[in-house]
Amino acid sequence: MPSAPLSAATLAGLIGLVLSAAYGCGTDAVGIEDCRQIEQARCDAGAACGVVKDVDACKRFYRDHCLHGLAIADSPGPTRVKACVTALAAAAQCEREFGPQAPTASCGAEIGLTGLTSACEVVSRPEETEPCRFLVPDTPPPTFDAGSDSGDTDASAD
Repeated sequence: MPSAPLSAATLAGLIGLVLSAAYGCGTDAVGIEDCRQIEQARCDAGAACGVVKDVDACKRFYRDHCLHGLAIADSPGPTRVKACVTALAAAAQCEREFGPQAPTASCGAEIGLTGLTSACEVVSRPEETEPCRFLVPDTPPPTFDAGSDSGDTDASAD
């Protein structure tokens, strides 16, 4: 049974669908390589901490996962990324020397100021260290509801 030719409207719809799908495949990802460097350091450090069993598989996963980039507006730049990677490497070295529960105080200045208590916590939550703080996306300023009675002075009452 021969197939019916596509109508002009159907053909135009299919072309539009293909074009919109192709357009939607683009990426505005920020810091893809930055993400990869940081996550590779975390994979290495995670092995020392005992939370990563297969470092190569971890790195392969993040090689692809990092195609989404970092959840920040702008690339942090090579200096900040290097400082973060150095902090993670210092945590890994500390874990190897002193064990997974090594206190951050014994890990060296590279880790920076942190409220975290162990080297493994640094690996799990690097964004809570000074060198990696840029991993936390900027939070927008609070918005105020103009209709609420917050006790502010009404600018229109002159």
